[in-house]
Amino acid sequence: MNYIKFLGVAMLLLANQVHAAMLHARIVDTDGKAIAAANLILAGSTIGTSSDLDGAANFHQLPAGELEFRISCVGYETKTIKYQLAKDDVISPVIVLSQTEFELDEIEVSVAGPDGLDISGTQALERIGSAELQSYSGGAGLLQALGDVN
Repeated sequence: MNYIKFLGVAMLLLANQVHAAMLHARIVDTDGKAIAAANLILAGSTIGTSSDLDGAANFHQLPAGELEFRISCVGYETKTIKYQLAKDDVISPVIVLSQTEFELDEIEVSVAGPDGLDISGTQALERIGSAELQSYSGGAGLLQALGDVN
């Protein structure tokens, strides 16, 4: 008798899975290259997933109706997309994220040199090379501590 109840419950659960909307998205950058580890969140919920190395991200058992997804990834602009889904819909959008440009205001580097000398400095920068590092007092020791820097 318990076996029949279990079988009945299992069939109901499977039936609900068959009649649910699905989203099979591919997340790419503006050059069409896959973005791994992009986060896709169903807005207003705790339901989410992440894209794999090929940029693929899947949602199964989505409810029917207008659904809003928020897509984000470090280094890319966050995008919000809405889809109107029926209960049996399967959609496969390609979602394009644009890279975000950002600038660091300031960076502080502090390293203890091999002889215990503290080498510190603060610099507003976008990129720093060996010439900039050497301009600080003790910069040569910093370069030795960091190894080969270009």
